[in-house]
Amino acid sequence: YSDQNYTHIHHFDLGDQAGKVRYVNSGEITGTADNPFFYSEYNDHLRVVSTPYEWGNSPIGHKLSVLDINTPNEMTLTGTIEGFGKDERIYSARMVGDKGYVVTYRNTDPLFVFDLSDPTNPRQVGELKINGYSSYIHPVGKDHLLTIGEDADDSGITNGMKLDLYDVSDPANPTRKYTVK
Repeated sequence: YSDQNYTHIHHFDLGDQAGKVRYVNSGEITGTADNPFFYSEYNDHLRVVSTPYEWGNSPIGHKLSVLDINTPNEMTLTGTIEGFGKDERIYSARMVGDKGYVVTYRNTDPLFVFDLSDPTNPRQVGELKINGYSSYIHPVGKDHLLTIGEDADDSGITNGMKLDLYDVSDPANPTRKYTVK
């Protein structure tokens, strides 16, 4: 018996001109990754954001895993970063090129910024805390993120929908440029 939960990932090639599907390999990560935006393929690697052990708020934090998807039969884990967003729930994630963005929430909305340029060493490079949360992240050019979510007060009570535009041109210091409530 194990108290850990896992996400099993299967990789198929759908590009056959004859319409045939070909199995490539499989992999496994600890935790659950139940949102399509928690996955991103880039430069022969799959990046996955997951919550180990528990669904919802995680007392140990969340995990970003990077897997090499070209290894025969089994994907190889090349790098991870763990422990961000402790006691919070993941509300949204988006990986764009060699950057990753994750929003967790309890009373405030941390926007975590990750440098994914080295698949063997993903790193958290920035964080911005504001009230409320973002449930959807959309890239706008290479330096901005548009988010849709809920506004909240200091105690976490939500006050309605909000749109935010973040400037992530300096990944170590993301800033909110505009908000509409």
